[in-house]
Amino acid sequence: MKKTLFSKLATVMLLLVFVACGDDDSKNTGNSNPNDKIIGTWVYNGYYDEQGTFVADDTNECWAYNITFKSDGSGNEFEKDCQNGNTTNNHSWKNMGNNAYKITFSNENIDLINVTFTSNTQADVSWDGGTTKERFTKQ
Repeated sequence: MKKTLFSKLATVMLLLVFVACGDDDSKNTGNSNPNDKIIGTWVYNGYYDEQGTFVADDTNECWAYNITFKSDGSGNEFEKDCQNGNTTNNHSWKNMGNNAYKITFSNENIDLINVTFTSNTQADVSWDGGTTKERFTKQ
C-alpha cells in the first residue's frame, strides 16, 4: 500500500516538474534571429517607376514614412501627413526566409514583403507581390 501511494505521489511530482519547467517561448512573436538585418528603423526614400528607374521622393516636408522592426518580433510604422494627420500602427513581423518577411499590423492587415539589402543601411523593398518597389535607408 505504501509503495503504491509513494509511486503515485512520485508520478504526480514528476509531472509537476515537467509542467513547471515548460518552454516560455510562446511570448516571442515569431522572430528567430535577434541579429536579423531588418532590425532597426527604416526611412522611406523613394520608389521605382515602371521602367525600373529610382525616383527620389523624400523631400516633401509634409509627408514622411518610417517603419521599425524590433528584435522581439514587434514594431511599428509611422506616417507623417500634414493634410490627413499623423498615424502610427503597431505590427508583428517574422522572417520567412530568403529575404521574405511577413508583417501583421494591429488592424489585421498582413503584408508580405521581399527585401534586397543593397548595403547594411539601405534596402529595396517589394510590396504587394512585387508590383510596388521602394527604397529605404536605415537610421
